[in-house]
Amino acid sequence: MVKYNFCIKIGVPTRSQLKKWGDYYLAKSLSDELIRNGHKCHIQILPEWDLGEDSQDDIVIHFRGLSRYKVKPGHFNIMWNISHPDDISIEEFEQYDMVLVSSQMFAEQLKNKIRVPVEVFLQFTDLSVFYPKLNDELRFPLLFVGNSRGVYRKIVKDASEASDELKIIGSGWEDIIQKKYIHSRWFSNEKLNELYSSCHVLLNDHWEDMRNHGFINNRFFDAAACKAIVINDDHNELKNIFPSALTYSDKEQLNWILHDIRVNEEKYRKISEQLYNEVISEHTVVQRVQQLSTMLIKYKRELDNKIQSKVVNKGDNIQYSVKDIGKRLLLKSLGYGKTYRAVRRVYLSGKNMKFIIKKLGKKLGRKANREKQKLLLNMSTESEIRALAQNIATPIENNKVNSLISIIIPTKNGKSHFEYLFPALKKNTLYSNYEIIIVDNDSKDKTKEYLDSWKNSVNIRYFNTQQNLNFSQSINFGVSKATGKYLLFLNNDVIPLYGWLDEMLKTFVSQNEVGVVGARLIYNELTASRMKIKEVIYPGCSIQHDGIKFKWNRTGPVPVNIGKNRSPLFEEDSQVERLVPAVTAACLLTDRDTFLQIGGFDEQYWFGREDVDYCLRVLAKGKRIAVSTRALLFHREFSSQIKQSHSLVKKSRVRNQQLFLSSWGEKLTSFIWEEKLLSQTNYWTEGPLHIVFLVTENEMTTTAGDYFSARGLGDSLRQKFGYRISYLARRPEYEWSEIPKSADIIISMLHDCDIGNMNIPEGAILIAWIRGFINDWKSNKWINLFDGLITSSAYARNEFEKIVDSSKLWGILPLAANTNMFKIDAPALNRDIDVTFVGNIFHIQRDIVENLDISTNIKFNFYGRLETGQVNHPWEKYHHGNIAYSHLPELYQRSKIVIEDIAPFNRGTINLRIYEAMASGALVIANNAPEIQETFSEHVLIYQSKEELNSLIQYYLTHEADRKEIASKAKEFIHRKHTFLKRADVFRNILMSNLVKGQHKLEDI
Repeated sequence: MVKYNFCIKIGVPTRSQLKKWGDYYLAKSLSDELIRNGHKCHIQILPEWDLGEDSQDDIVIHFRGLSRYKVKPGHFNIMWNISHPDDISIEEFEQYDMVLVSSQMFAEQLKNKIRVPVEVFLQFTDLSVFYPKLNDELRFPLLFVGNSRGVYRKIVKDASEASDELKIIGSGWEDIIQKKYIHSRWFSNEKLNELYSSCHVLLNDHWEDMRNHGFINNRFFDAAACKAIVINDDHNELKNIFPSALTYSDKEQLNWILHDIRVNEEKYRKISEQLYNEVISEHTVVQRVQQLSTMLIKYKRELDNKIQSKVVNKGDNIQYSVKDIGKRLLLKSLGYGKTYRAVRRVYLSGKNMKFIIKKLGKKLGRKANREKQKLLLNMSTESEIRALAQNIATPIENNKVNSLISIIIPTKNGKSHFEYLFPALKKNTLYSNYEIIIVDNDSKDKTKEYLDSWKNSVNIRYFNTQQNLNFSQSINFGVSKATGKYLLFLNNDVIPLYGWLDEMLKTFVSQNEVGVVGARLIYNELTASRMKIKEVIYPGCSIQHDGIKFKWNRTGPVPVNIGKNRSPLFEEDSQVERLVPAVTAACLLTDRDTFLQIGGFDEQYWFGREDVDYCLRVLAKGKRIAVSTRALLFHREFSSQIKQSHSLVKKSRVRNQQLFLSSWGEKLTSFIWEEKLLSQTNYWTEGPLHIVFLVTENEMTTTAGDYFSARGLGDSLRQKFGYRISYLARRPEYEWSEIPKSADIIISMLHDCDIGNMNIPEGAILIAWIRGFINDWKSNKWINLFDGLITSSAYARNEFEKIVDSSKLWGILPLAANTNMFKIDAPALNRDIDVTFVGNIFHIQRDIVENLDISTNIKFNFYGRLETGQVNHPWEKYHHGNIAYSHLPELYQRSKIVIEDIAPFNRGTINLRIYEAMASGALVIANNAPEIQETFSEHVLIYQSKEELNSLIQYYLTHEADRKEIASKAKEFIHRKHTFLKRADVFRNILMSNLVKGQHKLEDI
C-alpha cells in the first residue's frame, strides 16, 4: 500500500481555541488513524493554511465548515463538506480534485452539478474516545449538550416546556433560557463519553440547512457509541440510514416519547444497543480511513499526476505577494493566538471601512449598491421596524390628557436632518396638541428657509440664538420660550415612527411619580458617523437605547445603553414601560414643573452627560425615570459630531466625564457595587455580579488545590446569591488571555499569575486570594497591582502588612469545606483504613515522613505525588498514587485518622483537606502550625513531637469510642461554622466594606 503525506486543514482561528471546536476532534481522530496506517499527517489551523508548511504534503483534506480555502497546485486537494452546504458555490467545489460529503442526499444532488468526483463520507466516531462508561455524578434525567449561538434552539425550547428536569451544558444560554436549566458552560471532550453514557436521555439537533440537506452531525455517532438513548430532531436522512433512531417532529410527540421512555425504558435500551452495534461496525474512524484508502486507489491516476507535478516543480520558486510575505514573517516570529486575531481585526476593519466609505461616496440613486449595503450592514429592514411601530402603538385617549407639549429641537446646520425629521413627525405624531420650538445656533445652511415651508402644516416657533450654544444652553433657552405643560427634548437626527408621542405620554401619565420618560431608539442605516470618533460600528436597525444603566470602570462609573445591538423584532417585552436610572435627551419627555424645580440642564456640560445628570437630579427629588419601549424612533447617533475634529470630541468627552464624576462618581460607585452585591433587581446595572477565578486547571480530575478552593467558594456564591461565576484555566489550554469584558471581579488563586502582562478589563476589580506560598506572593513585584489582597489567616495578613499599603488588605477569608461534596448526611462507610495522608512529597523532605512510625501493625495509605528522586522511599509501598477530588469524600469516610502536615512553605495556611476530613467524620491529627489551635480548638489534635504523634495514633486506634466522639463533634463543628456557604457571607461582606464607600444607600435616590 502506498504511503502518503496528509495535511488536514480546519477553520479554528487560534491554537488556544482548539479544544472548543468539534472539527478539531474529528481531525485528530482521522489524523491518528492515518498515522496508525503508516501515513504521515499533520493538522493546520486557519492562520497556518498559507504559511507554506504543507509544501511537502501529497494530499490536503479541507474540513469545509464556515471557512473557505484557496487550493494550491501540487496537492491532491480534497474538500470534506461537513456543514453549511448552502455557503459553497459550484465554482468553489470545482477547485478541488475530489469532494467528500457527509450526506448521501446532498452527495447525489451534487454529482449532477459539478465535474469533479463526489463521494459520500459520513461523519464518524472514535472508539478510543467514545465508549460506554458510567459515572454516577453525571446521571442527568434529560440532557442537551451544545452552545446556543444566539438562537433558542427548537429542541431545547420544546424540552424545557416538556420537562423541568432538562439540563443544558453549553455557552450562550444565559439570556435565552431560565438559569435553572443551565448546568455549565463547557464540558471536557475527554470525558464526553461518561456524560453521554450516564445521562438518561440525550437530545440531539441539527442546524436547519444541515437537516434539510441530510447532514448528520458527529454527536449522533458519538452518543450511539456510548449506548445513550438519543432523541433527535426530525431528520429524513438520519431515519433512512438508521431506521431505529428516535426522532420527533413536534412538542406533543416529544412529550409522548419522554413519557414512554420512563415507562418502557428497557425497550429503548434495546434500541440504543442496536444503534451501538450499527455505529461500531460501520461508522468509526477505522472504517472511514479504510473508505478513504479505497477512494485514493480509485483515483490513483489523478493522485499520481498531482504528486508528479509537485516533484517536477519542486525546484521552482513560489511567488508570494507582499501581503503573504508579511503574514508569514509576522506569524512565524510572533506566533498565532492574539497576534493573528489582532492583525486580522485591523485588516478586516480597514477593508470594511474602505468598502463603507466607497459606498457612502456613491450617489444615492444607485439602487443596487444601496441594497447590497443594506444586506451587509443591517440586522433587519426599516420597513419591518415601521410595520412594528404601527402594530404596537395606539393613540392616547383624549380624556387622559390634552395639555400642550412643547417639542424643543436644538440645531446647527441641520437642514439635511430636518428633511427626514419633519415629514416623519407630521405623519407619525397622532397627538395633536403640540408646538415645536426650534433653537437654531446660527445655521448657515438655509435651515430657516426649509422650516418656513412647514409653517402652514405644523405649529413651529423659530428662534435664532446667533451664537453657538451647547446642548444644555440650547435646551434651557428653548424651555424659556416654551408654553407647554410638558417638555419634549428631541434631537434633529431622529425619525419618529407611528404613535411615538402618544406612547411616551401614556407612560408619563399612567406611572406614579414619573418625572422623565424616554423612548426606544433604533439605529437606521450605517453611516460614516462613527468613524471619525472611533466608535464601534453598529448593526443597522438594531436597538440603540432602551434607557441607561451604569458600569463601573477605573476612571469611574460610565453610562451604558440598555438593549444595545439587539433586534427590536425579536425582543420579548415583558415590560412595555421600564423604570431605569436615566435616558438620553435625544428623545426625553419631562414636565415643566419638574424641569424648573430641578433647575434645568447643567450648562457646564458640553454635548454629553447633561441628560444623565438631569435624570439623576430628578431621581434625587423622589421622582422616577421610565422608558416606553413602544415609542420607536430611528436615530443616527453622534451625527451632530461628525463635523467636529476627533481631538475636540475626545477633549469634551473627558471634560464631561470629569464633571459628571465630581457630582455623581462616589454615589454611583456605591450604588453599582451595593446592587451587584446585594440586590437581584439590576436597576442600576445590567446582569448579576460576574466573578472570574484564575486557576491552574478547570477540571475535576486536576490535582491542583487552587481549583477546588475556587470551586468551593464560587459554587457557594452562585448558589447563595445568584452571582455569575467563571473559572479560567492556565492549562492545558491557556484561557487567561481572553478574560471576558463582563467580569466585575477577577480573583487570582496563584502566586505566579503575572497580572502585569494580562489584558484586564477596565471594569474589573483585581483580588489576590492568598492561601499559601506566602513568601512567593511577597516576592512578586506586581503584588501592588492588585486592588485588594484577601488572606486565609491573620498570620498571612500580618506578613503582608509589612510590604503593602493597609488599604490593599481587604480582609481574611479562611478555607472551608465544600458541603456539596462533603455532605453531613453522607451514608456511613466502613472505616477500614487506620491512617491516611493526602498530599504531595517532592524533593523537600516533609517532617511527617520522619515522624510517622509505620513499622507498627497499622493500615496506612498515602495519596498524592511522590517525586523525590529517592530510591526506595520509606512510603513507596504505601503509595496509592493521585486521587481524584471526587473520590476524597469516600476516602475520608473510610479513614479513622487523617494526618495533616502543613509544610514550612505553607505556614500561615490551614489546608483544605483539614476541613474536608473533619467534615467527613475522620479524626484529624496535625502538626503545630499557626492558627490551627485557635481555629479548631479541641476538635483537632495537635502533636509537638514524633513520640506524641505516634502515641496519639496508637491511643485512638485502640479507643474507638473516644475517637468517634471527637470526630463526631468535629464534623458537626465544621458543618456549623466552616463551610463555603458560610464563607460566601464573609466574602460578600469583605467586598461590601471595600467597594461601597460612604453612607450612600440605594434608597437615597
